[in-house]
Amino acid sequence: MKRHLLTSKHRRGFGPNGQTASELIIQDSVDRVTQTFLQASVPIDKFHRLVNRDSIVAFRSLGSIPSIRTVRRSIVRVLEEKKSNMKRVLVGQRFCLMMDETTDITSRSLCAVVVTNLDFRWCLKVKEMDRCDASSLQKLLEETLLEYEIDWQQITNFVTDGARACVSLGRRLNEQYAIQHTLCAAHLLHLISQKLMESFPNINGLCKLVRVFFKRGIQAGRKKRWRSQNITDISLPSKTRWGTWLKCVSDVFMRRKNLLTFITKEETSETANQMIKCLTNEGSIQDLRFIEYFSRLFTPLIDGIQERQLRKDTLNRW
Repeated sequence: MKRHLLTSKHRRGFGPNGQTASELIIQDSVDRVTQTFLQASVPIDKFHRLVNRDSIVAFRSLGSIPSIRTVRRSIVRVLEEKKSNMKRVLVGQRFCLMMDETTDITSRSLCAVVVTNLDFRWCLKVKEMDRCDASSLQKLLEETLLEYEIDWQQITNFVTDGARACVSLGRRLNEQYAIQHTLCAAHLLHLISQKLMESFPNINGLCKLVRVFFKRGIQAGRKKRWRSQNITDISLPSKTRWGTWLKCVSDVFMRRKNLLTFITKEETSETANQMIKCLTNEGSIQDLRFIEYFSRLFTPLIDGIQERQLRKDTLNRW
């Protein structure tokens, strides 16, 4: 009897849970875009490709976009599943932690902690703080490790940019827990391209972003230029900070310059290969050209650093 009811619902255009055809289309598209935003292997400037032409035509025929509640429900469900899985996966693992912060004109900082160096990446926590110094960053890191039940001995490397607070924290961790600190400029690229938007504190911003993304997709479908639609064209509400973050990272991706500038003193080809794997997530990335691009970028960079160091040593000897 139940099977007959389900079959009859499908025939009448209803889903297994009694949804209408339009609700099913919206839910399916929301789930697909949610997964898109949670994929580290998809660069920011390629997000528009995952909303295919059929979805845009369907939305155009419906004349509606998903509500904030629908988007929130989908995102929260995916994040809860991923967070519980992450806790189980991290048990007994050793990994690299990345941390970055950005400060706006009001002196408020947005800080993020990313776990990597495995065959996946996960943004453990994002927090907005009034004051960003080494002590506040260390407190954020301790809260994150406690939340995910991570021990200090599991951290093999701590990667940050050259900000004073991050460098000071890296020095502290090296002294207290013997964790190696690696400096890498242009660190903003790591955080956004590796699922910065998976954090719970910023779920409102992500819901608004996905909803505006749908809206722009419909507009692009109406104007028959959906192929050229880019997420960088989205103008977010002024109250959200996502517009600035996306703009910065999209600029980095599209300009293809000044991506990586290492300021450590002991760069080797082995270090370069390790960082390539961290940056491109070689285990799961689909676009191999992206990996090749980073490989080509590293070789002259490392050679140039070694050449400058050799020249400097020669001058010092003279």
